Amino acid sequence: MSKLSLDDKKWMAKDDARTLMNANEIADSKGRLRAALQEVKSIKKEAEATAKRAGKLAKIKGKTKRK
Repeated sequence: MSKLSLDDKKWMAKDDARTLMNANEIADSKGRLRAALQEVKSIKKEAEATAKRAGKLAKIKGKTKRK
């Protein structure tokens, strides 16, 4: 096995650093996406609950009008 020159070692270190930075950026992006997805799910649940309450109110109003 041949010895690596100093330039080769520097190049490998820079390449490893770039790879690590890219991996960290991807992980950070995934974390932000997960947080956004949780927020969307929460908003969806709130909207469904509001729609359900609105439907119940509409039924109540409909029943009172028929009487």
